[in-house]
Amino acid sequence: MIKYTTYRRIVLAGILLLGITFSSIAINDIPDWENPLIFQESKEPPRVSALPYPNEQLAIADKYDQSPYFKLLSGKWKFKYLKTYEERDTQFFRADYQSAGWDSIAVPGNWEILGFGTPLYVSNGYTFPVNIPFIDHSVNPVGAYIKEFSIPGHWDGRQVFLHFEAGTSAMYIWVNGQKAGYSEVTKSPAEFNITPYLLKGANKLAIQVFRYSDGTYLEDQDMWRLSGFDRDIYLYSSAQQRIQDYFIHSKLDDNFLNGIFSADIQIKSFSDIAPTQKLEIKLIDHQGKIIYSEVKPMQYNGKKATVRFEKKVMNPKHWTAETPDLYTVVINLKDSRGNIIESTSSQTGFRNVIIEDGILKVNGRRITIKGVNLHEHHPVTGHHVDSATMVQDILLMKKFNVNAVRTSHYPQDPYWYKLCDRYGLYVLDEANLESHGMGFGKENPANFSEWFAAHRDRVERMLERDKSGRWETSAATGPYLRISTPGSRNATTGRSPSNRPVKETIQTSWPPCTPSLNT
Repeated sequence: MIKYTTYRRIVLAGILLLGITFSSIAINDIPDWENPLIFQESKEPPRVSALPYPNEQLAIADKYDQSPYFKLLSGKWKFKYLKTYEERDTQFFRADYQSAGWDSIAVPGNWEILGFGTPLYVSNGYTFPVNIPFIDHSVNPVGAYIKEFSIPGHWDGRQVFLHFEAGTSAMYIWVNGQKAGYSEVTKSPAEFNITPYLLKGANKLAIQVFRYSDGTYLEDQDMWRLSGFDRDIYLYSSAQQRIQDYFIHSKLDDNFLNGIFSADIQIKSFSDIAPTQKLEIKLIDHQGKIIYSEVKPMQYNGKKATVRFEKKVMNPKHWTAETPDLYTVVINLKDSRGNIIESTSSQTGFRNVIIEDGILKVNGRRITIKGVNLHEHHPVTGHHVDSATMVQDILLMKKFNVNAVRTSHYPQDPYWYKLCDRYGLYVLDEANLESHGMGFGKENPANFSEWFAAHRDRVERMLERDKSGRWETSAATGPYLRISTPGSRNATTGRSPSNRPVKETIQTSWPPCTPSLNT
């Protein structure tokens, strides 16, 4: 085994001798899933977990399966398990490929739990020979998935997105034989616009999943090491203009009496023509009373528009773990006549979180954290935890006066955070970054610039998805990185959720650095 520092010196020597870049060497000579510079292709930018609805009533209920723009792909998939990379099927994604004789597998579901491969547990270290960023091909199983689906007729003329609530170590995606994207990182969403690849009638989705990749070196959590999809996969569609993202801030004034509400909302257009539209926001209390409503015109800058709303709210109820009082925010995108193009909603609550003289305070009062660590694990289904079990877990925590959870050591299922909002739990939200199996010295990937973008991406995907939650007392860039990269630190700048600290696992000083990333 060649040490990574030695390998890197060899590459750098080649740069000096041949006058070429590290990037070109890595990209040309290393597979995507062994290249720290490549961790995504054609993947949508991270955003909040929200779905479009045709009206306010459905948006407020926020039941995905009630939206006519939602189609669940979870369930039985055709599946072929290959023990090594060399055995993988290189043609299965083709539209005319015949998969007769393949096994079936549950999605969500872990291979090893369902009879494909062996589940392994490691507290610290890796379940394959360490040779960063490389993976021994002979011990890297590959899973091939096929799912056939059709698109509802009323989705004609709309944009269609393929959404994974959690990705895998590494995966390639094809739709009707055409490559639609590539993704690395488990435990965070991966989303792709598959509109250009769709056909009327039957469509074929093919996914090639690797058990290990270079990204696995950043996922050395103390847990059962399992493969496959941990959470739901679904399709959803949007209009040619959509509510792309939003950032909701609900805090209290300095006297902790009145609320200061604001929302930054981003609209995206897929049309070359900028339409005349407007944006409406409503803040609704638990009794259904509208306490704030406003409509603003929109001005597109290219294919994007950003609208900000602000309002002082007199004497709102305060959100704490003991009094989880929530308000509903409804966002309506409307046409020039006032008709709803799409509607979505989010829960919010008024609260401030600060650390003052080393003391954690919520709404100006010192709190005592009585917390637990939470892994996403079920004794029967492995890393897939169903919603009923989540409710059972949170009720048990509340029964025994637990008031806080650390998501050790990665972002949890989006539904878990909704429960924390509703039942009242403080959360330390951790990014999916842990590389202490590489040690805390010079071999750790956090030391090397070619890994900065991958670190930053994982932090961004946590922050952007969870930025509007009320439950979060702090966000962590990673549990056991030992050294936090400039990439992961810069990802939190200006994007950390309002009024909550950001915990960084920084052990050394770094000069200012902003990795080049499309965000």
